[in-house]
Amino acid sequence: MIINRISCIQELSNMPILKIDYNNWNLPYQPKISFQIGHTGNLLMIHFFVKERYTMALVDKDNGKSWTDSCLEIFIKPDKSLYYYNLEFTCIGKLLMSIRKEKHNYINAPIEVLNTIERVSSLGKDMFSEKIGDNTWDLLVSIPITSLFKHNFNSWDEIINCSMNFYKCGDNLSEKHYLSWKPIYSSSPDFHLPQYFGKIEFETKMNIINKNSL
Repeated sequence: MIINRISCIQELSNMPILKIDYNNWNLPYQPKISFQIGHTGNLLMIHFFVKERYTMALVDKDNGKSWTDSCLEIFIKPDKSLYYYNLEFTCIGKLLMSIRKEKHNYINAPIEVLNTIERVSSLGKDMFSEKIGDNTWDLLVSIPITSLFKHNFNSWDEIINCSMNFYKCGDNLSEKHYLSWKPIYSSSPDFHLPQYFGKIEFETKMNIINKNSL
């Protein structure tokens, strides 16, 4: 579904501001990340805001190694499912998406599914080498319920009790970091631990004007 970007941002601006600020492994570098989230029934909308010293965009295709760039991640586990989805967005919107039972047992989303997920970054779409300084950027994403490609959901209302976690990383940046929305209790960095996902309490359904693309 094609949506109106201005309407989306206005609706999301009324949602609570959540932070990705658990530095679970006490690394010295910690960017500042926040986001707002809501849904229309058909679409899950998320607006991320990032302040960081190191920003890089070298991944040039979807289903590439998104986590090596400056990367924002969403993991979603439908209620009572044995599987979870991971969506990993670079700072210019390149997307890796998979369904997994655990970290090394996965199926990547087909390109037809990835093409339904709209992404707009304030940094544009062009690749760039690492930039060092007071970098600020935002990323707006729109995820249709049909992109959960191994399930047959018709609305995000059907999985309102799903569990999630949200992350920020950048494995190939000058200083690595691994931040999460909900805390993770493991001896080394690992986002693929559904037992540490948390519940999102959605506000009332958003009303987005369905015209003009993001």
